[in-house]
Amino acid sequence: MMRRFVAVLLMLPLLTLASGCGTFCNTVWWIPSEGGQRVYGGVRAEAGEVKRLAVSPSPHETAWDRFRVASLLVLDLPLSAVGDTLTLPYVLWLGRSASIRPAPDQPTPPDKSPVPASSK
Repeated sequence: MMRRFVAVLLMLPLLTLASGCGTFCNTVWWIPSEGGQRVYGGVRAEAGEVKRLAVSPSPHETAWDRFRVASLLVLDLPLSAVGDTLTLPYVLWLGRSASIRPAPDQPTPPDKSPVPASSK
């Protein structure tokens, strides 16, 4: 009984670290051009990966590998949903601030102010 308690006690932090992977990637790792910083982007990414594993797997992936990864992603979906909900204000703020300032790879629009007439 004591061994089981210790095993559970050791596994809880590991499970906590492994949960919400999609949310972490959505808010911290990915940039908007990679599909990051979107509303519920963690859930979208994990659901998309599960779909990819089911529809068009890579030739080097075995059925067992696809099953293991898809199972972990499906188990992590509710945790990512909670994480995405908690980070929703932050993601909305990121989207609003990005829409206000021009993107770094785009040129700044020219000034639309009228050109002053030269006095003669």
